[in-house]
Amino acid sequence: MGFKNSFKKGTIEKGQFVNTETGETLDSCHSSMTSTNNLDERYCIVHSNEYMIIDKDAMAYIKSILEPNVLFYVYQMFDMIGKSDMNALHDKRDYPHTRDSLMQELDIARTKFSKLMITLHKNSIISYHDVYISRNKRIKQVLLNPTLARRSKRVSIECRKLFMDLTSSRSQIKPSEVF
Repeated sequence: MGFKNSFKKGTIEKGQFVNTETGETLDSCHSSMTSTNNLDERYCIVHSNEYMIIDKDAMAYIKSILEPNVLFYVYQMFDMIGKSDMNALHDKRDYPHTRDSLMQELDIARTKFSKLMITLHKNSIISYHDVYISRNKRIKQVLLNPTLARRSKRVSIECRKLFMDLTSSRSQIKPSEVF
């Protein structure tokens, strides 16, 4: 993790700025220029490739509908989100998880894993997507709902269509279920 300088946009009066080398005004040199980026010394930007965006409302919703032992596995899946536009779960070597590789990664028995996947799929937390690696080989990727957690702001429309919006489901939460 590192830090970058923060800049703020400032508007400029074109007649006030003069090029010191030529003596021309900014209006005559760069007529399309309307603003400058000024260093903002009060702030900095935290820069990291390992950011994760987790939606607070979606988390509150899934906490209200899932058991704590199931939530544990969902939390583990957050760390597996790859940097793809489909929000696929990846292993440590950055290959997309299949059902079998995810079962091994979570270290869970097959029957318990099947029940977990059915529960998560029924509640629109995960979904599956067929991908062709080569002409004859097809794998089924495991995708996590991007309204719950994602690594970037950009998500594929195809991925969006696979899931319901968990943030809009928060109206189904009853106060007695939250606490």
